[in-house]
Amino acid sequence: MYYMWETGIKSSGVGNSILKTLTRRAKKWYNYYVISFYFGGVCMFKVNDYVIYKNDTCIIKNTKNMRGRDYYSLSPIDDLSLNIDVSIENNLGHIRSIISKSEVEQIISSIPMVECIEFENEKMFESEYKRILASGKYEDLIKIIKTSFLRNDARLLNNKRISEKDDFYFKKAEKILYNEFSIALGLTYDETKKYVIDRVTKLSNKKS
Repeated sequence: MYYMWETGIKSSGVGNSILKTLTRRAKKWYNYYVISFYFGGVCMFKVNDYVIYKNDTCIIKNTKNMRGRDYYSLSPIDDLSLNIDVSIENNLGHIRSIISKSEVEQIISSIPMVECIEFENEKMFESEYKRILASGKYEDLIKIIKTSFLRNDARLLNNKRISEKDDFYFKKAEKILYNEFSIALGLTYDETKKYVIDRVTKLSNKKS
C-alpha cells in the first residue's frame, strides 16, 4: 500500500513511465526520501543512513524503483563495493535502525553479568556458536566473545595452540557487535573495541 504522491501510480501499472518523466529535482527528492507505509507501520530510511540488515551493518547508498517496487540499495560497511537490493515492502523485518549511544552503554554495562557457554562435550560448542550467532542478539554475541576468548586464553596459558574454531567465532561475533557499536558511538572499529574493553575493565574492577 502506498500513500502520498505514489498512491495508485504503481498499482495502475504505469509507475515506471511516470517515474521516467519526473524532473531531475523530483528524482533527486525521490532518491533521498522514500516514505512508504506497510502493514500499518512506517518504514522510513534515507540515503546515507546506517542500518542493520540481518547481521550486517550497512549504509543506504541509494534507493531505486524496479518493476514497480521500491528498493533500498545497501552496502555493508566492511565492503562498500558490494550492493544489496532489498525491497522496502518485503524486507520481512530484516532491516532495522542502528541502536542509540545510550543503548550501547546499557549493553556494555551488562557484559560482566553475561555468563559463558558451558558444555562438557567439546563438540557441542561449535553447534551452539552457530545457533546463537544466527539470533543476532547482543547477549548471545557477548556470550560467544567471552566464551571463545576465555577458552583460547586458557589454552595459551597451558602452552597449547588456540582453537581455530573458537577464534573464528570470536572474530565473527566481534565484527557484528563492534560494527554497529562503532556507528552508534561515532568511533572507528578499533577505537570502539578499545572503548568497550576499557569500560568493561573498569566495571569489573568496581565489583572486585
